[in-house]
Amino acid sequence: MTAKRKDGEGNAELLVPLSNKIVRSEGFPENIIENLPEIACIIGDGGRFKRWNSNLESALGYTAEEVRRITALETIAEDQREVVRGAMAEVLAHGMAKAECVLVSKDGTRIPCLFTGVRIVLNDSPYILGMMVDLGSRKQVEEILRASEEQYRSLVASIPDIVWKADWEGNVSFVGSQVEAMLGYSTAEVYQQGDFLWYNSVHVDDRQRVRKAFEALIKEGKPYDIECRVQRKNGEWFWAHDRAAVTQDKNGTRVAAGLLSDITPRKAAEETLQKLASIVEFSQDAIIGKNKDGVITSWNRAAEKMYGYTRDEVVGRDLSFLVPSDRQAEIPAIMERILSGQSIENLETERLTKAGSVLAACGASLVREQKMWCDPQG
Repeated sequence: MTAKRKDGEGNAELLVPLSNKIVRSEGFPENIIENLPEIACIIGDGGRFKRWNSNLESALGYTAEEVRRITALETIAEDQREVVRGAMAEVLAHGMAKAECVLVSKDGTRIPCLFTGVRIVLNDSPYILGMMVDLGSRKQVEEILRASEEQYRSLVASIPDIVWKADWEGNVSFVGSQVEAMLGYSTAEVYQQGDFLWYNSVHVDDRQRVRKAFEALIKEGKPYDIECRVQRKNGEWFWAHDRAAVTQDKNGTRVAAGLLSDITPRKAAEETLQKLASIVEFSQDAIIGKNKDGVITSWNRAAEKMYGYTRDEVVGRDLSFLVPSDRQAEIPAIMERILSGQSIENLETERLTKAGSVLAACGASLVREQKMWCDPQG
């Protein structure tokens, strides 16, 4: 029984009935949203942000208070909003969706991103747990694919991804030197073996799908944009994102010009996101989100059962109404310690239910600028 939460500058409070001993819970991943390498957020009623990690504020240049006042779609470029609105509807209807879009920061900077959303349920209401992956570097590389040959070769050396060219027969006419770092093969091996080496490196369960997508690109001009599992020369597996467009070489021959990227960290983050969605949806713990001023911002179903208040009755109210009068002084003292980066463990306290009964509790602050109260069962 562990709590998880971040609500902008806010914290989370986890309470469950108290026993005579303190139990440290391991069921809920700690600080999972904040530790995701990309922008992560929970989007709720009216498309407003309910929780988010610090990456969102850093990327967009908004303060936590400003984020609270805007909707998720307001951070998207106007010409991209219908795409994102459709993806969000798809998430709520079918559980998951992805869409490429452009974020716009407070100062007007445009940030190409891949939005991935999964559906979660809190307080019997559907929410969107979303992640934004910055595609800026990928977009820059795609520009390189359209550059002149001289520019092409000089710029390719400066990027971490593998730039490649191949014809419909599988002959590789160009491959970036990064192939050795990513796949473990030398450029000479790639030129010698052609696409035989590539297809043999692709996971057997993905191989046919990759081959058919490439053939459709060359023969029909269909988009080639695929994710698959790939084995390095040393036997290690990683997730790859391969995409290409049809172009012509200097002899007028149709070739595919592509870009291969290692997306293992992104896939790991997406997997974590899926796990988090499942945990939040089925959590039996009371999870209360609040901001640094102590105002309640989220209130899950378990909290409703424990305290007797519905979500509508508490969201927007100061947490102090749940604290007995003789405990009021502990709130600013605790927040001061948390905001200074100190950890608070095994703090026994009390809370009030709607019926007026006193709920004994113990608490532990696990991460900076976040507070977690754990009052374990048995």
